Amino acid sequence: IPDDGSGGPGTPSPTPSQPPSPTPAVWCNPDPAENQNCPGGYPCPQCGQSACECIPDDGSGGLPSPSPTPPPNTQPGGSPALKWQAVQMQNPRVQEGFQVVKQIEASGVIDAFMAQNTDIKEILWDAPFDGPTTVQKMQDFAIKLTINQDVESYMQERGFEFERQSTKRTHWVNPNTGETRSTKPTRDFAEQNGPNNGFMRVFFHHVFIKLRQFNADYGFDESLVDALYDGDTLTLVNKKYDKDWTVENTPRHWVLPQMHYLGVFANDIASGDDQNFALTINEPPVATPVDLDATWRGDRIYSFIKVLSSSQATSSMEYNYATIK
Repeated sequence: IPDDGSGGPGTPSPTPSQPPSPTPAVWCNPDPAENQNCPGGYPCPQCGQSACECIPDDGSGGLPSPSPTPPPNTQPGGSPALKWQAVQMQNPRVQEGFQVVKQIEASGVIDAFMAQNTDIKEILWDAPFDGPTTVQKMQDFAIKLTINQDVESYMQERGFEFERQSTKRTHWVNPNTGETRSTKPTRDFAEQNGPNNGFMRVFFHHVFIKLRQFNADYGFDESLVDALYDGDTLTLVNKKYDKDWTVENTPRHWVLPQMHYLGVFANDIASGDDQNFALTINEPPVATPVDLDATWRGDRIYSFIKVLSSSQATSSMEYNYATIK
């Protein structure tokens, strides 16, 4: 893999072990696609988790008692990806993406994540549902995640030295470990209601990493390490990544459906063969979004699915699955 400031994938993280099943309880997979039944023949209960305990048959058929409140995804503030009610584009990639979104809904993992992280849910799922307000709330949140420090002292403290300057990035290397970093300054966020905002990368990195901490089968690392902000310029610090990925590394199977269910779609995928996805070093060999700074494109189609109409959301998500390699 060429070393142009990017790097190849490392060894995939080990698959997390399943939690031990208590005895004498019986557990099942609630995913409708698995079609699992409990002893007695009744369907696996929908408990909102990736594994559900079979309820002993007490004459009710083993089904749980009806809840007085609807499940989270039917309440106000549920995943905006559920605006996608039916597949409009007859394309096998689109069909697969729709099914995975439905599987994520059935698992309840991201709903549970949002329930524990209401500050993130407020931005991605809840009212208000207009683009400029959502972008501003995102930026206010992301600023709190940044470090107020200049690039040179940041790198020096961490043992990195200047290596070279490319068109858009400055490249750094740690001579003791061989690790590399690249930095990119931006002030795109200063344009009022502009089409790009670097704080989007900071915010979504936080969401993706925090989701992976919540459940190791979800989330991903898309290469951002830190963000430096002095009140004027935002500087993004990345580890190595490789934009030379192929269809074998496609994000369509798992990364993209998670993005959609979280409430964001890939709005800027026309920038070359890499489509603004890349493979991050020392991560599983699946392409992840490394350039999520588009707030809107075209006729003010925002990257936040919650602000789109049902038809806009459907066409935008379907376009992602049909177009991304």
